[in-house]
Amino acid sequence: MVPNTYLGNVSGFEECGVCAFFPHLYYQHRPTNFLTNDQLIRFFDLLLKSITNSDFYNSTYLQHLPLSAHHAKHASYAKFQETGLSFKEGIGRQKSLLYFLPPNGLADVSYRLAAAIEDSGNFDLADFVFLLSSKNLKTMFRTSTPLDLFAQFQSRCLTVFNSEHMSPSSTWIDLAKEKVHSAKVHDTRPDIALSDEEDDGDEEDTEDEDDTHSRYTNNGSPMENVLPTNTRYTYLWRRSCLTNIYDKFNMNVPRDGIKAEFYNWALTGDICNRTLEPGKWHPLRYAGLVYSQFYSSTKEIFDTAKTYPFADSSLRGLAIDPSLHEIWELAGGYRGKAWSARKARQAYLAGKARISEALHYARLQSYGTREEHRVSMTIFLAIGNRLEERQIADIPVVLSSPHLPFYAGPTSSIIDYFHGNIVKFAFGFEYSIIRDGGRVISPESSQMALMCLACLCATYRAAPLSRPSGLWIDIGRDNEAQEPREGMGLKNTIETSGYGFFVPHKVCWGAWKFHSHLTNKILFGVWQLQNSYSKSYQKVANASTLDGHCHELFGWLGKQFSTDPHDRRTYKALQMIWKWVVENLVWEFQKEVLAVCQSDMKADVIPEDGWTPTNVYFSVDRLDPVMKKDIHLVQAISNGRDKPKTPLERLQHL
Repeated sequence: MVPNTYLGNVSGFEECGVCAFFPHLYYQHRPTNFLTNDQLIRFFDLLLKSITNSDFYNSTYLQHLPLSAHHAKHASYAKFQETGLSFKEGIGRQKSLLYFLPPNGLADVSYRLAAAIEDSGNFDLADFVFLLSSKNLKTMFRTSTPLDLFAQFQSRCLTVFNSEHMSPSSTWIDLAKEKVHSAKVHDTRPDIALSDEEDDGDEEDTEDEDDTHSRYTNNGSPMENVLPTNTRYTYLWRRSCLTNIYDKFNMNVPRDGIKAEFYNWALTGDICNRTLEPGKWHPLRYAGLVYSQFYSSTKEIFDTAKTYPFADSSLRGLAIDPSLHEIWELAGGYRGKAWSARKARQAYLAGKARISEALHYARLQSYGTREEHRVSMTIFLAIGNRLEERQIADIPVVLSSPHLPFYAGPTSSIIDYFHGNIVKFAFGFEYSIIRDGGRVISPESSQMALMCLACLCATYRAAPLSRPSGLWIDIGRDNEAQEPREGMGLKNTIETSGYGFFVPHKVCWGAWKFHSHLTNKILFGVWQLQNSYSKSYQKVANASTLDGHCHELFGWLGKQFSTDPHDRRTYKALQMIWKWVVENLVWEFQKEVLAVCQSDMKADVIPEDGWTPTNVYFSVDRLDPVMKKDIHLVQAISNGRDKPKTPLERLQHL
C-alpha cells in the first residue's frame, strides 16, 4: 500500500517496468496507493527540472521533452479535447506520451532529483525508491537446460542493467520448474522459462520447466508406451508429495519454522496446491529463499491478472432482497466504492461468459505442475556459477519409483469435472435468486444463494477452504459471533470421502432452505456482508432486520383484520399502527438523505444524532385523541410512554 507511480519501461528489456515508491506518503488505512494529482504534478515538475539541469543532456535532446507536468497533461488530452469531432465509443481520451531517456545520465538525474525535492521543501516526496518489476516472462526465457537459462539471463538482463546500482540481496528472482505432458513428442531434457507468478512488483523472474516426469505412469511404466500421443493430459500435485516436501523444507527448526498453507484443488482432498514461507530466522531464509509455491497450471484457464470468475465480493449483493439494493448504493457499496445491482449482474454474466469460452477450448491443451522458488539474486547467481563449474548442461531425471509426485488424467475429463462443478453451483445460486418470483428474495433463499456462491468460487481452482469458515467447519465459533455457528462441514467430508460433500441434515432440499433450527446459526446470512460492506454493514444489517420485522408485523395486522373486518374499533387501532410504522420507515429514509446532504447544510440546521421528530410518537397519549374510549385495544401493545430511539427499538417496543 505504499504510494507509487509508474514511470516507464527499460529500453532493451521492455518487459521490465520502472516504478517510483514514496514511503513518506504512506499512512495507516490509506484508501489507495495512487498519488494525488497535486503530488504527481510536483514530482514530475521536479523530474523535468532535474533532466533539464543535467550535464548529460543538451538542447538537441531537451527540445523534444514537455516543458512542465501541466504541459504534458494538456498534450496527452490534445487529440481528444482540441477537435470538434465526436470520437467513437472505445477510443481513449488520453494518449500515452513516451520519451526515451539516454542511460548515461540516469544516475545524475536521480541524484539531482533527490536534491531538488529537499531544496524545494517537498519532504513528503523524499527518500523515493525506484523498483523494477518484470512480468509475462514464461514463454520468453524458455530453454531446455539450466545452463541455457543462466546464459539467456546474463545476455539479456545483466547487459541491460548496471549492476553497480543493484543490490543482489534486495533483488528477487522466481526460479521455477514445470512438468507438462506433450502430445507430440516426449523430450528427455527439462525445459526452462521465466516465471511471473506471485510477483511483488520488484522482481525479475525465471522458471525451470521440466517435461521429463511426464514420461511415467502411476505404476512406474513409461508413459509414452501407455498414453496415446494424440490425447492431452493434465498433471495435478499429490497431497502426500507436497506433505513430504514440507517435511524436507522444515528441517526440524523449533522456532521460526516454515509457514505453510494447503489449498484444496476444486473441492478435492488428495489433490492440492501448497505455499511455503520460511520464517525470519530460518536457515533457508538466511540463505536467500523467501517463498516457494507448488500449484497446477490449470489456473491459467481462469486467472486473468489475478481476477477469477465469481470471486468478487460485490456479487454477494445479488443474493439479498432487491428492496435493499438502493440502500446499499446510498450507503457506499463495497468498501466505500460505488455499487449497483446492474453492474453486479453484468460482472456475474461476464464471468460466466469467460469461463464458458475458456472451458470450451481448454480441452485442446495440456496442463502440468509447477514449483516456484523466490530466491535472492545472490543465491541465483551462485547456482549458475556452480552449474558452470561442474559443467552440468543437463539434469538427468530417472523415475523408476511407482510413486509419482502428481496424478495424470486426460484434460477432457478434468474439464468435464470443472464444468459439472460450476453448472451445479451456478444453478443453485441463480435458482435461489428467482425462486421467490424474482422481485423478492426471502431470507432463506438468500442464505442458500450465499452458500452456492461461496462454493462456486472454489469449484474450479485451488482455494483455502478453511478461510471462509462457512464452508469448512461443521460446528464451531466464528469471529463475528460468540455463540456456536454451523457450516457445511467440508473439512469432515473431504477427509473421509475425498470430495467436499455437504454434511447431511443441514439443508432441506425440498423446501430449498436450511433446516429451521439452523436458520440463525448457519454461517451464511446478512451478517456475512460485514466484510464486504465494511463500515456500511451496520446500516445494511439494521435495514434488513427492520424489513424482517415489518413483514412479521404486517402479517400480524392482516390476521387481526381478517378476524372481524367489520369491527370499527379494531380497524382504527390497526390503521393507527400501520400509520405509525409507515411514518417511522419514512423518517428512517429521511435521516439517510440528511446524512448524505449533511456536508451541504449549515451546522445550525443539522439535527443532532438520535434526534427524532415529536410527531412520530407511539404512546397512549398519542392514541388517546383518536381512539378515545378504546385505548385498551392498543394499550398492551404500547406498553408504556417512553419513546424508543431507533426504528428497530420502536418496532421491538411495538
